[in-house]
Amino acid sequence: MKKKTRFPWWRRLWERLVTIDDTPERIARGVAVGIFMGIFPTPYIGTFLAMWLAAVLHYNMAAAVIASASGLFSPLIWMASSWLGGLMLGYNWHLLLEQARAGGLMGSGGRILLAYLAGNLVLSAVGTLLAYFIALRAVQWNRRREGRRMKYRPGGRIPLSRRVPVQSRRAGGRRK
Repeated sequence: MKKKTRFPWWRRLWERLVTIDDTPERIARGVAVGIFMGIFPTPYIGTFLAMWLAAVLHYNMAAAVIASASGLFSPLIWMASSWLGGLMLGYNWHLLLEQARAGGLMGSGGRILLAYLAGNLVLSAVGTLLAYFIALRAVQWNRRREGRRMKYRPGGRIPLSRRVPVQSRRAGGRRK
């Protein structure tokens, strides 16, 4: 019997991520780009920028798209970025928050925006590094656990050992 999980969407996301047919390094780099674009303030275009950046740098685009969807955690990220930036720049965070509530973002002379951007840059960099190493270890662990490399196809996962070998046309060979 299949074990029920409390968060089935998280389980599906995990399975999609670790079963991508690519090298663990490229998958981890794609996740890192996705996390950076998900945390960094790129409203409404973070996923597209993650896709574009992954394509340009030859990282895994699917992993970048999966990782860039952090809309659920946005309020937490905003608060942590503002707090960290205020701490880094020596601002009284509670005073900045009150000024922002009273006069909007520009009511504090733009200091809350500066604090947010400074904190967000640090949070994005740290999140990117953590995401890379966690994703790399997770994909490597999953590949070792399965005991063989799996080929992900839309119809399901098929072990590479059961596929018929085909020579590449680029290498000058013929198809068998």
